[in-house]
Amino acid sequence: MMRANSLVLLLVLSAASSAFAQPQQAPSAGPRVFVSGGLFADEDGTWGNGAATVGFSGAAGIDINHRTDVRLLVDVPKTVTVVCGTRCVEEHRGRSWSVLIGVHGTLSDRVRAGIMVGFASTEHYSAFPESPPPFGSGTTYTWTGFTIGVEVPVSLTSHLFVVPEAHAVWFPLADYGRTTIARPGVSLRWRF
Repeated sequence: MMRANSLVLLLVLSAASSAFAQPQQAPSAGPRVFVSGGLFADEDGTWGNGAATVGFSGAAGIDINHRTDVRLLVDVPKTVTVVCGTRCVEEHRGRSWSVLIGVHGTLSDRVRAGIMVGFASTEHYSAFPESPPPFGSGTTYTWTGFTIGVEVPVSLTSHLFVVPEAHAVWFPLADYGRTTIARPGVSLRWRF
């Protein structure tokens, strides 16, 4: 899974680098609001007993100009259940929200490439359902860190876009070197 994430990231970054060398389209009439929703693969490397799963992402933002946007991104992965020993079962998930700034370049009339950076907060939940309280009832704690991502919005109409994307949430102060959540996915975006 991590190898696939690396390949997607490499392809999108190489496309993005050529985008910024292209002449830009004329600016739009002003700021435009957008919303998006999609699915992602969740490769959460912050758990000792990691497992890949899927999740839903949602975002709302505003295009400040033809190159820059600001957005709030929310990622809600499915709860993962892992067997962590002969008599141990663990459930965990890492819901995240990020505040991001995006910078975009034009690849063609209908395709753009962008890089996003910002701050993230992740709510880690874990439980051992076969254990007595307090472990069986679950615990929640919050980590803060940074998000970096890439996206390639492809215009289907003047308002609707399909957006292949990948982002990573990085926690520089995480325990035991388990610092990153990788989330490649695809979303639909509506731009008002």
